[in-house]
Amino acid sequence: LVIIDEIHLLGEERGPILEVIVSRMRYMAERMSQPVRIVGLSTAMANASDLADWLGIPHDSIFNFKPSVRPVPLEVHIAGFPGQHYCPRMAAMNKPTYRAITVHSPDQPTLVFVSSRRQTRLTALDLIAYCSADEKEGQFLNMPMGELEPMLAAVKDPALRHTLAFGIGIHHAGLDEADRVLVEKLFLGQSILVLVCTSTLAWGVNFPAHLVVVKGTEYYDGKAKRYVDFPVTDVLQMMGRAGRPQFDTKAVAVILVHEPKKTFYKKFLYEPFPVESCLSGVAPASSATLVAQMWYRLVFDAAVADGAKTLLHFGAVDWQATVYLNGLLLRHDGRLGNHTGGYDGFGFDVTDRLKHAGNELLVHVLDPSDAGAQPNGKQRVSAVDRPGGDTYTPSSGIWQTVWMEAVPPSYISTLKIDQASTTNVKVTAFVEGGGATTPVRFEVVDRDGTTVAEAAGAAGSEVSIFVAPATAGAPAGA
Repeated sequence: LVIIDEIHLLGEERGPILEVIVSRMRYMAERMSQPVRIVGLSTAMANASDLADWLGIPHDSIFNFKPSVRPVPLEVHIAGFPGQHYCPRMAAMNKPTYRAITVHSPDQPTLVFVSSRRQTRLTALDLIAYCSADEKEGQFLNMPMGELEPMLAAVKDPALRHTLAFGIGIHHAGLDEADRVLVEKLFLGQSILVLVCTSTLAWGVNFPAHLVVVKGTEYYDGKAKRYVDFPVTDVLQMMGRAGRPQFDTKAVAVILVHEPKKTFYKKFLYEPFPVESCLSGVAPASSATLVAQMWYRLVFDAAVADGAKTLLHFGAVDWQATVYLNGLLLRHDGRLGNHTGGYDGFGFDVTDRLKHAGNELLVHVLDPSDAGAQPNGKQRVSAVDRPGGDTYTPSSGIWQTVWMEAVPPSYISTLKIDQASTTNVKVTAFVEGGGATTPVRFEVVDRDGTTVAEAAGAAGSEVSIFVAPATAGAPAGA
């Protein structure tokens, strides 16, 4: 049994390592005929079925839990702050942080997440200043000063020694181990009520609190030499520290962001994102490495049924797809192996091109995103470097299911359904491989499999089906 927590991190910086480990483990398990059971846990993602296919998990074993199943309901507040420069903007967030603590969690534990060691110290000192201004210097200290003083004498970090006297701790990787252990002990025991820490604490020791304040959603990236945004998954991880099931009936998270990114976080904080493979080279690290063209290749065997047709379907490919099977372009709607459009499905009749074994499927995809003339919605290449506002990063390539099916020589390709009223349904069946007068029979069944209406007609012609009005009733067991 292998349990993979936070599996959505496949799309983040550490994703390639996890991807290699899991792929290698599955390969070894298959070669050694020793099955491995895999359980993956994640926040919301848009392509859970793709990850399930990669992990070898059947689709009936995918479970999606709504936010309402959270043991402690979470109340989220998002506030935006103007200002072009990072440091003044962080300083402007200190007073709202103090107000959030006094309003939402004056006598319960609070975690304040900041981006750097320096910000832990500056934020804690400002919180102390606001306590002094309100003449409540000891409001966050929940133990006698006489018991705390011997502990302070052993603290090596001068900033920590100063802030602990006011019931405010700081926590980051640069602290001496003894200092860090003391801070953790005091916070877990609720001897101090406020802990200002770096974001890495959200992924490490489990410190639940009644209130979580995320003070800024940017950090300085030394490689890029600029401030970049935390991944949304990191922000969700910080928010997840709010709520103590054994103590709280509700939890509170306050997110303080740069004003232009306020709308982005309001909309996408719980919006599932597609997780892309890092090893594929498709997921961009920056706008400069954004891939506009990509190739997909699959070698497969196929059971070719006598007298049947085999169809190859694409749910959606963004944006322009050119499809080859066994070295030959495929025809679609009179165009040779080419489909344009990122959101509609398309398919091919591959009956004459398919072999029993060793079929090679190649798909070339072109997606210039907003550099091209096609509709893009709010996808912007610039969002790769500067996420936020009301735009989002481009999502390219095959993003819906690809499948094959065997059909009889004459088959229904499309159904057009128009519900004219609650008792009248108009249906048109479009048939491939048959004449204009091909007979079609319609049957309406309820969820128990009982036939409730029938009708017959010809292909391409609209048929009206009368369905008796449903009888209202109480749910079973009510």
